[in-house]
Amino acid sequence: MFKIIVITRPDTFENETKVWVDLFEAGLERLHVRKPGFSVTEMQELLQQVPEQYYSRMVLSHQPELVQSYGTMGLHLSYVDFKQYSGTLEKGQTLSVSVHNWTEAAEVAPKVDYVFISPVFDSISKSGYLANESLRLVPAGLNNIYALGGVCSSNIDQLSAMGYVGGVVLGEIWNKETHALDNFKNLINKELIE
Repeated sequence: MFKIIVITRPDTFENETKVWVDLFEAGLERLHVRKPGFSVTEMQELLQQVPEQYYSRMVLSHQPELVQSYGTMGLHLSYVDFKQYSGTLEKGQTLSVSVHNWTEAAEVAPKVDYVFISPVFDSISKSGYLANESLRLVPAGLNNIYALGGVCSSNIDQLSAMGYVGGVVLGEIWNKETHALDNFKNLINKELIE
């Protein structure tokens, strides 16, 4: 079944965690919390604003110590960080990695639960981050690859035919955070109709 994963904005905004809860209540199964500039303490303060019942749907980026202490769904790392990672996760927790080409994807895919590869389409949130045409078709044998970069309601229906198991969205949801819930609902409705 095709899956949609949402990544948080790297910065924060007023009532952000309330919007996360609204997304969970609307059916979001997996939220990647990516706050690269946050200290461990700042991330703890943010997580404490979220009801514990949603921790099992949250994947944290770059802070493995919090994955264990909060019992989140898992940990997400960059390709470079993954190469240096030697930690372990609890049974049932996921490990995922972001890559930018098929060579990296083929290297890490057997060692992790799933992989993000980008940019599949022109990025919405990063100006000038243009689609990599070589990512338009997932090579045979790679079964756990999610498309990242420019995924939106106008192209999400193309991803299954390209071989992706799901799409990862950031800009489509957060460019206007006041419309995040409606933007998410449009995405899932579009995917259900196709």
